Amino acid sequence: VQNNSKAIEALEESFSFFCPRQTIATVVSVNDGYGSTQQQHQDVWDDSQRVAYVREMCPVMRAHVRPLSVGLFSLPYIKKFHCTPDTPVIVEALLDELYQKTITEELKSRLKDVTEDARLKVLRHCEEVLEKKTELTTELVRKHYRKKSIRLHPDRNGEENRPIFEEFTDARDVFSDVHLRQVYVTQMLEVFSKIGPDHIEIAHEAWNKKHRPDVAEQATRNAKGGKNKDA
Repeated sequence: VQNNSKAIEALEESFSFFCPRQTIATVVSVNDGYGSTQQQHQDVWDDSQRVAYVREMCPVMRAHVRPLSVGLFSLPYIKKFHCTPDTPVIVEALLDELYQKTITEELKSRLKDVTEDARLKVLRHCEEVLEKKTELTTELVRKHYRKKSIRLHPDRNGEENRPIFEEFTDARDVFSDVHLRQVYVTQMLEVFSKIGPDHIEIAHEAWNKKHRPDVAEQATRNAKGGKNKDA
């Protein structure tokens, strides 16, 4: 931890959230015969925020389990973006983002009519964490694309590999869009968990028709063109 500034920053942030304190100044008389006064300062620890966090978060986290990465590696866009178990950083970031989004939405529902400040701070904290995780995922996608695109670009690998590069770029477009990637990962993992991997490709095509109709139409035209050439 001593050599990891981000870990130290996270530790300090957690401590300040769980153990907030106020410094209270009081005026006291000084027994010097002249009626003098002086200020005394005292740190007062606020336990209400920590109690509210445990009270609200425990049932939410019991109700929602973080998805496993094994399902995500079978998704077509994950494959096209060249994410493998050997390089799980983006997959883990996507799952972290999705899990935090689920928790935050559940907490919003639980606290929609609440006015107690300590409990509302718990919600704001979750929203801030989600924002940070979302930004991190977007940055990881950007870096991954920049690094891999150099190796996959047709100028380096030949025109025959252009389709691979175009699929890679298309997957980047999905994962760069916060709304699209969250919807894609959520719905495709639901298919994986309820039906299994055998229907992933069909679900992927159906998802594209609904959320990216232009891409789905182009894929259909390409498939028909390939059949005509074979004929």
